[in-house]
Amino acid sequence: MKKSTKKILSCLVVLAAVSLATGVILLYNNNSNGNNDHSDYSWASDPNRLNMPEERSNLTLIIDFNNGTVLEFKDVDLDDHYTTEFDLVNSCCIIEYDIYWWTPVSFFISSINGLKGDWTFEVEGEYIPTGANTISPENNSISEWIVY
Repeated sequence: MKKSTKKILSCLVVLAAVSLATGVILLYNNNSNGNNDHSDYSWASDPNRLNMPEERSNLTLIIDFNNGTVLEFKDVDLDDHYTTEFDLVNSCCIIEYDIYWWTPVSFFISSINGLKGDWTFEVEGEYIPTGANTISPENNSISEWIVY
């Protein structure tokens, strides 16, 4: 094989490897939990939030830090369609959360009052396996969050 042919073949192999690596990286980032640029997204204008009930009242929120510390917030009222589990916790505590760009967009709370972990929640004793912004508790209900 000629030297020039080997050189061209080597360049093609390197180019293919770089293209494959770039494709894998882009695929990973497009399927990740918030590493995409969604800078135009706003919970305030999200149609899913606007379709939530306008008000919820007399809610109870229990936060179990699984270390003996339990916080309880009673008679919490939510309004202006900010009535999801996410809004309930956000109104009572300092939170951090991850946004998953699924349909619908889902917020998973990852830290409450500085304690990071796998936070899960129940409404009226029923485990909810979805993002906190996708469900609105009923009036007079009890929501309990616990970290694992």
